[in-house]
Amino acid sequence: MLENWRIVKSHDVVFNEQVFPGPPTKESVHEDPIHYDNNESLIDITDNEHISQTHSLHNNDGSACINNTNNNLPTSIPLAKPGWDYKLTSNQAPKHVSAEINVSNILSSKRQAHTAIHSIDSSSKNPTLWEEAMSLPDKPLWIGELKNKLNNLTSRGVIIETTLPRGSKPVGNSVQFKRKFDSNGKLIKNKIRICAQGFSQKYGIDYNDTFSPTGKFSSLRCLLAIAAHRSLEINHLDAVAAFLNPTLKEEIYMKIPNFLAMHSPGKVWHLRKPLYGLKQSSQYWHLELENLLKMIGLLPSKADPCLFICNNAEWECYVHIHVDDMTVASNKIQRFKSLIMSKFKMEDLGPANFVLGIKLIQDKTARKIFLSQTS
Repeated sequence: MLENWRIVKSHDVVFNEQVFPGPPTKESVHEDPIHYDNNESLIDITDNEHISQTHSLHNNDGSACINNTNNNLPTSIPLAKPGWDYKLTSNQAPKHVSAEINVSNILSSKRQAHTAIHSIDSSSKNPTLWEEAMSLPDKPLWIGELKNKLNNLTSRGVIIETTLPRGSKPVGNSVQFKRKFDSNGKLIKNKIRICAQGFSQKYGIDYNDTFSPTGKFSSLRCLLAIAAHRSLEINHLDAVAAFLNPTLKEEIYMKIPNFLAMHSPGKVWHLRKPLYGLKQSSQYWHLELENLLKMIGLLPSKADPCLFICNNAEWECYVHIHVDDMTVASNKIQRFKSLIMSKFKMEDLGPANFVLGIKLIQDKTARKIFLSQTS
């Protein structure tokens, strides 16, 4: 209790039972003590009526066992002085609180990407929208892949930002997000494809012939059987931005994806080379690749136009093509790699352990290849 007769509640209180509340300023603890006068009636029980009652408690036999009289009760009860005190202290919590921050817990973008690789597995669902990709743990990987994709499109001369000519109608677009995993389910890389919506093309205006073959699984099994029997080395190659190699003959314009169009209002992309999704993209790429393989000495099989063979005394090579994936079996694998990479940018995935959803384990000494596939 303070001098102004107010009570203060505080969480920082030290109790001293020997001193009355408030800082002492004189020898006496109380500047304005409370006086107690026993002659003064503080609690008036009765003024005019004298209490005289007798309470009797009877047993079952009717005899009185207790007889109390209130004739001698006092008419007033003095207020006793408390035997304990409070003392308020000025000990306060510190106003400035500092804490050391471990800067090693603050991850750089590279470390965030490395952490994201370990938090994503083959059961993780691929995002369908850019906004969704930005909310996932591997966000840094998607951002890095988008930058690489746009740099690749501009540096190769695939797209030119321009104004739509009068009378032209642009095709739509779609963006695909896909993660690639190895045979153990570990994330290899994030892949973004900016595709054209081919269904909005008009025959005879922006496309004509569209047929393009795709490698058969039976041809792939034949290649693996030959490689096992002859102990050939099997490698896996992936063409980087395969469709961006040939040149388009038609004049095609495409809308810019929404999350990029906000930076270029009123603009479209003039496509100089095929994008994924155009009706003629696969055909242009296959013709371009076929011409190169023929130049280096590989000819298409009569049974499958996507299986290329070179079998002579000094070089044995078999190539199975599935769009932009190549499975190569050869006794001189580096020769094929150097020839194909002189024309196209390829990603060398090394020994083929996982091809088109099939896990491979090759035993050259036993001349066997073990295949397995998850359901």
